[in-house]
Amino acid sequence: MMLISCICSIIILQMKNSTTGISNRLTHVDALRGLAALAVCLFHFTRHKPGFPPDGSLLKVICQYGYLGVEVFFVISGFIIPLALFRSRYRIAHFHRFLAKRVMRIDPPYLITAALSIMLFSIAAHIRGTSYPISVPALLAHVGYLNDMLKLPWAVPIFWTLAIEFQYYVFIALCFPVFTAPDKKIPVLFCLIFLLAGLLTSYSPLVFYYSPLFACGFFCYLNWQGQVGRSVTILLLCLTFLSIYHKLGIESAMACLLACFLILFRCLTHTVLLFLGKISYSLYLLHIPIGTRIINWLFHIPFFLTHAYLAFWLSVCGAIFSAWVFYRIVEGPSMTLSQKIVYNGP
Repeated sequence: MMLISCICSIIILQMKNSTTGISNRLTHVDALRGLAALAVCLFHFTRHKPGFPPDGSLLKVICQYGYLGVEVFFVISGFIIPLALFRSRYRIAHFHRFLAKRVMRIDPPYLITAALSIMLFSIAAHIRGTSYPISVPALLAHVGYLNDMLKLPWAVPIFWTLAIEFQYYVFIALCFPVFTAPDKKIPVLFCLIFLLAGLLTSYSPLVFYYSPLFACGFFCYLNWQGQVGRSVTILLLCLTFLSIYHKLGIESAMACLLACFLILFRCLTHTVLLFLGKISYSLYLLHIPIGTRIINWLFHIPFFLTHAYLAFWLSVCGAIFSAWVFYRIVEGPSMTLSQKIVYNGP
């Protein structure tokens, strides 16, 4: 109960900070990002302990679609990265600085989480009398997000999504001049080609496999910037919906369409979600190495064997608290260093 009280206090204190000093941020996108991170967290937590929650229970039914938070992350990136590049007056000559900004923003929390996870999982394996099966090549492959391409295991399974995101950063930074072409038809044609690439790509470690998801965000960006009108946006999103449905299924298609609606109509701004959005990257990174350790520990205590739901929500709170601490000591400083890298020139 003290942990829950602590989490509530932190959220209340951070709400004001989350809604001030962010005139350059789109708060509804931050809230959507927070919701997506929480959904992924709940999805993994409800599948960590066999038999809990019971099949058919309300919690299991609701959280079974939490994996769709990953698709929502890709849609958000498809929208927010081009918008950030436009606002910062990015040019192709700034590519090396853009890449340095992204590496400084993403890599320190990612690599520290990898190291922390290996340590925690190794300790757990030692206690069980087993070994933690990850090789030196697999560890080194994390530096370049190459594990899937080299068919090597990740320290944390969800790291595959970071590899896709990093490929997307490189791709969009190299191709962004297309979005600023004088002829408004060129960006639309580019997005349609990118969408088609997703239908033709069957190799999942490549960003193009997921291009329909990013294309959803692209089309939202074009509408946001006034480069396409409402009717064209509806048509483009319908094409994207059909593409995602064909490739990934109706659940993914519906999730992406809903994400586009929430982005374009700015109808998700709850302050709790803004707080979760602020720490969403840290929560996404830590919910498996920290949150599932908390679940395992609590389920070894007899009291929680008969109060499993309490153990579950304490684990969620513990993951959020850990993410907030991690944000303060790792992710926040990493963001500050990233912001110090600026684009020079016209």
